[in-house]
Amino acid sequence: RSRRQRQMCIRDSNFHEMLSKSLDKTKNLLSSGNYLARRMVKMVTKSAPEEMRALFKMLYDESIDLETRFLKFRSDFIELKEIHTDKKNHYQDDRAIMVYLAMRYPDEYHLYKYEMFKDFTALVDIPYQTVAGRFSNVLKFQDVCKQLKDILIEDDVLLKLHHDRLGEDCYQDPAYTCLLYTSDAADDSL
Repeated sequence: RSRRQRQMCIRDSNFHEMLSKSLDKTKNLLSSGNYLARRMVKMVTKSAPEEMRALFKMLYDESIDLETRFLKFRSDFIELKEIHTDKKNHYQDDRAIMVYLAMRYPDEYHLYKYEMFKDFTALVDIPYQTVAGRFSNVLKFQDVCKQLKDILIEDDVLLKLHHDRLGEDCYQDPAYTCLLYTSDAADDSL
């Protein structure tokens, strides 16, 4: 288990404190400009720690299909936000939910940003039409990442460079999931 996985312990007696500490190094993944997913999830968790614990437990339950987990996490979070804050935006979009999944299962889930995925599909001529807000984008993104990783792990020079950039305090990425990220995202986030 990675350091981040150990930090993200659903059973922790102080769920708000544990979640806040786990999210401390997410930097631009959950907080940038007017994107305040980290602040919002911490705010709601402070007011409703047990409800949020249950939400994250459900999100991490791999026996439930991914789309169901996404939709339920988002809809239940919106309900909690309405009860516990006066803020308009919930910020718990596909990007935020993928960060939470990658924190718990770094070998399985990739960090997702819609615009970057959309630009990438156009750049490399992937025959897929991205549509903002469509959950199938997340599934296609996961599939494309797996295909890219399968190609990249054949390059021994690239793998050595990848391992050389990871310090002892970094997630060592045995499944090479972070191989697809820039060094900033991989080193600071996971």
